[in-house]
Amino acid sequence: MAGYDYDLFVIGGGSGGVRAARVAAALGKRVGIAEEYRYGGTCVIRGCVPKKLYVYASQFPEHFADAAGYGWSVPEASFDWPTLVANKDKEIARLEAIYEKNVKGAGGETFHSRAMLV
Repeated sequence: MAGYDYDLFVIGGGSGGVRAARVAAALGKRVGIAEEYRYGGTCVIRGCVPKKLYVYASQFPEHFADAAGYGWSVPEASFDWPTLVANKDKEIARLEAIYEKNVKGAGGETFHSRAMLV
């Protein structure tokens, strides 16, 4: 087992863990953070962000219908589920990269692995 020495070691790369790591690193502390899945946590990867993107996409038919009342002529709209999913995945990957980049930019060390207290 390798030895490490940190002022703060964060287990989990969600919003709270990333924020704690960034603040401590910005204060000059030696910081490590481990995330076994993807940086960003439940909100960014599986919860809030995907939900908001799906809700936003679901509102377009109503907006198209309302637009006619304001003089807009909107041709028949179509929807492509694979395009929405691909663009949702692209946005989540972009946010995930920002989370990890921000920790590294503040001076923290990131690990793509599971961590536990023993």
